[in-house]
Amino acid sequence: MIQQSYTLKETAHARYLVVPEFEAAGAVHFFGLKASFQTSSGAPARFNGSRVVTAKQVHRDQVLVVDGSVQDQEILVAEDDALVTGQEGFFVGVYTADCLPILLADPWKKVVAAIHAGWRGSLLGVVGKTVWEMIRKFGCHPKDLLAALGPGIGSCCFEVGNMVLEPLSDLYPEGGEVVRLKENGKGMLDLLELNRLQLLGVGLREENIYAVGLCTYCHPDLFTSYRREGKRTVGMLSGIMRAG
Repeated sequence: MIQQSYTLKETAHARYLVVPEFEAAGAVHFFGLKASFQTSSGAPARFNGSRVVTAKQVHRDQVLVVDGSVQDQEILVAEDDALVTGQEGFFVGVYTADCLPILLADPWKKVVAAIHAGWRGSLLGVVGKTVWEMIRKFGCHPKDLLAALGPGIGSCCFEVGNMVLEPLSDLYPEGGEVVRLKENGKGMLDLLELNRLQLLGVGLREENIYAVGLCTYCHPDLFTSYRREGKRTVGMLSGIMRAG
């Protein structure tokens, strides 16, 4: 069972959530709320004075390692849904509005990652591929990794059809853990549980996985939701920075 934990914080510039256990372990992070961290067109996002590096998200499974050879303009147009870095001085971040923002931290190797995990990326295993990139590039060990899963659409509200159910049945033939089938032939997808199982599958310890556990669709006062608001939705920014 995933550990649900969050604290609401507020500064002069924004309201956001943190996972206290994740923060206590040295993970400098935030999950932005509705209307937080808005920037002018083309201007980089910032949190507490530090740059938040993001990429062009395309609902796939590509992972970008952000290092000294990558320039800002290249990052902004890179089609990646996960960013990993071992560098200091900036956050790596993702925008979400129903999809899950997932933050990873290795407190020993000082490596962090931010992942945008919607149903497409989740079916492609984007979270597991990010962990493997942390292993390959930085020598991280999965048992040392901490994970915080931010607010996303819950299984209470996430109805999906055959486009999702058919590939999902190949990954999880039993289905019961990640989807509840309905009489109309559709299903209610548990995006949080799907990614929790994938994190466990690549070696993370269950006690190192935390979640905010709030549904973006159910809480219009806190979160934006693509399913609720449509194309006018503005994504919420979440990010994580390597601790010094």
